[in-house]
Amino acid sequence: MYTKMKPELRRVITLLALTIFACILNLRSDNVPGLIWNLVLAWIPYALALTILAAGHKKARWWALLPLGMLWLLFFPNAPYLLTSYIHFSGVDFFPGYGRAFAHEPWYDLLIFTSYIWGGVLVGFASLDIVHGVVKKHFGGIAGWGTVIAVCFLSGYAIYLGRFARHNSWDFFRRPWLMFSYVRLSGGAFLFVVVLGIVLSLIYAGVLSFKKRI
Repeated sequence: MYTKMKPELRRVITLLALTIFACILNLRSDNVPGLIWNLVLAWIPYALALTILAAGHKKARWWALLPLGMLWLLFFPNAPYLLTSYIHFSGVDFFPGYGRAFAHEPWYDLLIFTSYIWGGVLVGFASLDIVHGVVKKHFGGIAGWGTVIAVCFLSGYAIYLGRFARHNSWDFFRRPWLMFSYVRLSGGAFLFVVVLGIVLSLIYAGVLSFKKRI
């Protein structure tokens, strides 16, 4: 089992290094509202995916992995949700004054945000890669990619609920009836969900192509 898990352990180390680096950068700044917590939440689906992977190596039946898979799906959107954190830069002036003077503070904060955001997104896509592989193993390549695309579009909807309706993953357990009040989306909200689903699908496909190339 260790031999089969060894490539994933290397990825865990790399993602941990990126996470630690983001935390080190944050030691010099207090302008990262909630990003540490969001990054922690991004690791939850990866931990669940690693559990699914370990159980899969023990030749567990697919239906035995289903509860873990549903729990993973519930928490997965917390990872790509970090992309919306760039909203905090909507009012930032990167070139203060009349000239093109360099002010390091906003650029340093941008690097901190980027390390947190893409660290979380990559952690999420690592978990998606594991789930993709498990589904492909049990049901074939078409089912695997179908799962990926469905997850990306469902994540777009979940990110809409999180950013605009201000719901959290655990609200599904606490107040599940509230989820159904947002099923009907306005034109703009529907477009946001669709475009975000496409973007997530294409980014994942790009990350996967690099992995295959390597």
